[in-house]
Amino acid sequence: MLIVSPFGMLSKNLQFVFVALTAWQLERKGWDERLERFLAAGMALVWITEGLLPKILFQQAVELSIAPEAGLDFVEPWILVGVVGVAQLASGIAVLVLPRRPRAWLLFCQLAALVALPLVVGSIRPLLWVHPFGPLIKNFPIIAGTYLVWRRCSQPS
Repeated sequence: MLIVSPFGMLSKNLQFVFVALTAWQLERKGWDERLERFLAAGMALVWITEGLLPKILFQQAVELSIAPEAGLDFVEPWILVGVVGVAQLASGIAVLVLPRRPRAWLLFCQLAALVALPLVVGSIRPLLWVHPFGPLIKNFPIIAGTYLVWRRCSQPS
């Protein structure tokens, strides 16, 4: 169940690999279009996996209970979580296919979500900040990687 955890307890480890490999390549060869696409794919992967696995295919009680606790009780939690999952999945795929300028706007929105969502979830479940698998702390390399791709997409070609 850790691989499909709604908090990315294991799945977010993939982003560490993408960021580390990007840093290694950056030092060796510098930025190029291929490296930017590689990092973008790594950052898109978190949205795809987090949307598809815990929110659509393997919904779990712990995540379903957060929506009502956050005051989002206007719709059934399983529907809300599923809709969020579809949005995350679409967002991840869009990062892979959109041209630079629209991708930059999407990445900016993802950055905002990467900051806001852990703050909301962390205020509801504060122990997640110190959880041994670090589900909220693991957003930091994802924020860093997304920021780098956003900056690259925001610059003129």
